Amino acid sequence: MRLRGLEFGAYAGLTFATCEVILTFRTECKYIWRNSQGSTLLMKLLYLFSRYFAFAVHITNTILVTLVNKYPIIPTHLCRIAVIYQGAVLFVMFGILDVILMIRVYALYNRPTYLAVLFLCLLACRFFVPAIMSYKGMPSQRFTPSCLVKSAGRKAPVYVFAGGELFVQLLVVGLTFARHIWANRGGWNNPLFSLLSRDGAMAFFAITIGMIAVIAVCLDPVDFSHLVFPGLVIIMSSAGSRLIINMQKMADPAEPEPVLTTMHSTVWSGRAENGSTQTQTTCVSNISSVNFN
Repeated sequence: MRLRGLEFGAYAGLTFATCEVILTFRTECKYIWRNSQGSTLLMKLLYLFSRYFAFAVHITNTILVTLVNKYPIIPTHLCRIAVIYQGAVLFVMFGILDVILMIRVYALYNRPTYLAVLFLCLLACRFFVPAIMSYKGMPSQRFTPSCLVKSAGRKAPVYVFAGGELFVQLLVVGLTFARHIWANRGGWNNPLFSLLSRDGAMAFFAITIGMIAVIAVCLDPVDFSHLVFPGLVIIMSSAGSRLIINMQKMADPAEPEPVLTTMHSTVWSGRAENGSTQTQTTCVSNISSVNFN
């Protein structure tokens, strides 16, 4: 059975991912792999998964398309395996992006323990609740001839996952903007906070679009709904890898106009109010290095 939507999505995703790797390869080498001081092991691992795990997924999709097209009628057990595979991949991709955004906020607030505990609890709930619901509900799922879930139901795990993901992102972007407003009111307006707020808002927008697309597929499954999965992988991969590169650029002293020079001179000149100078300096150092040694 020839699934044109699945076939087009797989090859389009692989093509886009290849172009993305080629376009960012030089920047990636400079700020991720060759930058031994600014790029920590954690950042390298997150970048590796964000960029190349997604690339491996696109390659796997093209292989699966070739195998599926051999069947005149796709067996139900293969559809179930495909749904589990796609769900696991999206869990990983969204999880990587969540961790990247949480690290930025954690550093922005000077690494408090309570924030680390909060983020870990949110990540655990985000993973275990939909996973348990999926395990209980998967045997009863019915599929269309094109291997899409016929009806997700009102209590489907995808709605719980989408709601939880949007809640997490609202919290993260809200904390980012709150810190930005706090800095502005303290007389310490700096492009760094504008950059973090902009990147956070763009990531939130991308995730929101992705969640809307997932819910739309669950409500009205058609053949070209297969485009949603590779599209989400592309969006999450591009957003995550570029967020990491932007963070590493902030920590690079070889930049023509280093942001840190302006920030530190502004802080130590005494322009900040209410004795918050030391806190702001630590905050800048945390964001620029994102170093957890």
